[in-house]
Amino acid sequence: HTFTLTPDAAGKAGSVMLDQRVDLSYDFQISFNLYLGNNANGGDGVAFVLQNDPRGDDTLGGLGSSYGAVGIKNGLGIAFDTWQNPLLGDIAGDHTNFFNTSAPLALSRLSDQLALGNGNVTDGKWHNALVSWDATDHTLTYWFDGVQKGTLTQDIVATYEGGSQYAYLGFTGGTGGGHNLQQVHLNSLTATFEPNLPPGRPHDGSIIDVSSLTQHMTLNGSANSQDTHQTLTLTPDAGGLAGSAIFNDKIDLTHDFNIDFNIYFGPGQPADGMAFVLHNDPNGADAVGGTAGKLGAMGLQNGLAIEFDTYRNVLLKDPAYNHTGIIDTDAGLGYQLSTPTNLGNIVDGGWHQVGVTWDSQSHTLSYWVDGKLGGTLAGDIATRYLGGQTTAYAGFTAATGGSHDLQQVRVTAVDAYFDNVSSNYANIQDPIALANNAALNGSATYDSGHHTFTLTPDAAGKAGSVML
Repeated sequence: HTFTLTPDAAGKAGSVMLDQRVDLSYDFQISFNLYLGNNANGGDGVAFVLQNDPRGDDTLGGLGSSYGAVGIKNGLGIAFDTWQNPLLGDIAGDHTNFFNTSAPLALSRLSDQLALGNGNVTDGKWHNALVSWDATDHTLTYWFDGVQKGTLTQDIVATYEGGSQYAYLGFTGGTGGGHNLQQVHLNSLTATFEPNLPPGRPHDGSIIDVSSLTQHMTLNGSANSQDTHQTLTLTPDAGGLAGSAIFNDKIDLTHDFNIDFNIYFGPGQPADGMAFVLHNDPNGADAVGGTAGKLGAMGLQNGLAIEFDTYRNVLLKDPAYNHTGIIDTDAGLGYQLSTPTNLGNIVDGGWHQVGVTWDSQSHTLSYWVDGKLGGTLAGDIATRYLGGQTTAYAGFTAATGGSHDLQQVRVTAVDAYFDNVSSNYANIQDPIALANNAALNGSATYDSGHHTFTLTPDAAGKAGSVML
């Protein structure tokens, strides 16, 4: 379990990330050994990171004093720095500290620098590190060679991780003019992981950069956006409101789509709930449904929704628990298309993960809540519910009545084929995600570290191509 983060060469950066995020609402502990080289004049160091960069487990920061970590969005790091940079105010000797990966390098440090060992750990030896997270106390603590080096007590989810309770865990390294072989060996990890998303979901369309999501959505009614964490507030904690956030361009249902998002309720007076919607209402991206038990969804013409209902409305024949199901938005009291499923105590002040998948071959809509299947609907949804159209507006709605609560959504991934926007793909797609999914032919190769395609090497008689 040994990973080389940088070879003994100048101007390098490397990262290794777990491909499944850890759940920071639970404790975790990780033990690992670091090899920081055998050149006392080498650099620059390595880092342990927790991050939610839009690039996910493919992310990488800058070279040199950035340790391959600074520049990663929505991240917190622990530096094991082996190069004194006077311009950054570094102490003499090898040292360690917490840092904010999203901040500019000169402003990234979050704690005082402390010496590592005797100040020289580029001694050709392996050194042990232990990192522990206490979810109850919100405290991150770490040790180096058995000596406690730092403690950070803070709401790291809200402050550094983009508001998600889940984070990618990994290691980065960087070299500049000075360099060393830098490696990490994972000894053990005790953690709770993010629930598995549905396996084998195909890519079929445009992968949207969710950091620019609000540029491609219309917000209606009580909805507003907090761009800092890409959070959409559908209703504030106030009564009698309805809000929606709808994609400006319609999704083509002759293709598969996959949309992942996190939802938040309260904690407050549970009411009334929210929904993911597909519709062909005449108001298009400006559409919003009714307040209270209508969840901002019911009342939309030619629509279908997945409800996350947190208030029992007897008139709508709701069950006596928080529930989810698939509904017809313009069918009146006969709106339920699937048997309601118990959501448990979802109004707990935590974020909950949802994944929605459309299989265009089997005509099946499926969704998962916190890793558990919430429901499926199979059939010709275009004819039955969407006014006979094979394209539909997609988005999110929520509402409050006499009781009310803060209700929010964060979109984490969108893979869909949007109708009539092919000329705008360059503006809405994540180029790194596209590159990683490209097909290579002939002599073509791909350098994922620098997202560079080589079509032909310096050799005779070659031909290569890259197709998105």
